[in-house]
Amino acid sequence: MELRAADAPWWAVPSAPRLGAAPLPPPVGVVAARGEYALAEEVLITDWSASLDATYVPLVAAVLESGLPLRICGRGDDARTAEARASLVAAGIDPERADWLSCPADTIWIRDYGPFYLEDERGERAWGDATYAFPRPLDDDVPLWIAAWDGGRPHRVPLALEGGNLLVDGDGACVTTTQTTERADMTADELGRLLGVYLGCAQTIVLEPLVGEWTGHADLFVLVTGPRSALVGSYDVAIDPVNAAVLDRDAAALEAAGFVIGRAPMPGHFDGDGDGVEDWRTHLNAVPLRAEGGVTVLMPAFADDRSVEAEASAAIAAAFPGARVVPVEAGPVTALGGALHCVTQVPPRLVPSAPAPTGCRSGGAPSGAVWLGLVLAWLRRPR
Repeated sequence: MELRAADAPWWAVPSAPRLGAAPLPPPVGVVAARGEYALAEEVLITDWSASLDATYVPLVAAVLESGLPLRICGRGDDARTAEARASLVAAGIDPERADWLSCPADTIWIRDYGPFYLEDERGERAWGDATYAFPRPLDDDVPLWIAAWDGGRPHRVPLALEGGNLLVDGDGACVTTTQTTERADMTADELGRLLGVYLGCAQTIVLEPLVGEWTGHADLFVLVTGPRSALVGSYDVAIDPVNAAVLDRDAAALEAAGFVIGRAPMPGHFDGDGDGVEDWRTHLNAVPLRAEGGVTVLMPAFADDRSVEAEASAAIAAAFPGARVVPVEAGPVTALGGALHCVTQVPPRLVPSAPAPTGCRSGGAPSGAVWLGLVLAWLRRPR
């Protein structure tokens, strides 16, 4: 099947001007960002094309089995949304068990362009909206629409930063890579001060990204498992001696910052789909779902490389005692540049204060309902 632009790897999406909105001031006083392992209230994903059924259908099934509410954002293509619903029906899953929204977007990478979920010092919900580093204007505006729909206050974070490259432990520590400092032309201390104001990062740890991996994101090799605790990947030196050393240094840096570290093996990286680009497989781009009834961890699995799957699954299970680790085939999504963490968000329960955005007019401009929501959010901003 021909790859659609909306499902293309990030490097294959054409450039376009950002729609955007006026910057807002930082949140009031001290803010706290939602931790990776926080008690889950719902799961948010986008729709998908049939070429990604092998990942999305079991992903939907696993989320529904966890008992958490699932919301699926239709990205503005009715035919693709109908395709996704039909794939669920064919797998014996009632699509009406999910809540289908309209939130136009360019791609599936909702973790990266979605908002950062915050709480301000008054205990009120707030939203952090960094600039999406890639030229995808609809993606970049999704946080504004979600915040307006939920009645939140979107705060523009003056930084190009994707959600996959800011891992939050829920206790004031934030983990990113040198991709963020280099892109912003900041020192680690300067970045830490900015993230402290806007996202509540009392401590920012800047790691080395994997050498040769194109996203530069920390969520490819770090899984935050609790306050000041994480799993870090490890490569067999016979497979990748350069990145084996990188990950050893990253593990040491996190330990020096006060983290308790476990290690989990990384599968190989190779071109599995013949497009000439290496596919960077990882079992740590996982999604912890901590619900009232227990913990489920959705772990990327790969039909073309199960060499370290059992060992990685055991490491994740040990890091989340009593959790059920559910392998979900991630090969089709990994071929595009990500895995399960990249295509999911685990927000606080979204409670609509106004009708959800109804979509875009031709040319990509937000509809009247979207603009109304943004105006309402602006009027609610802290003064």
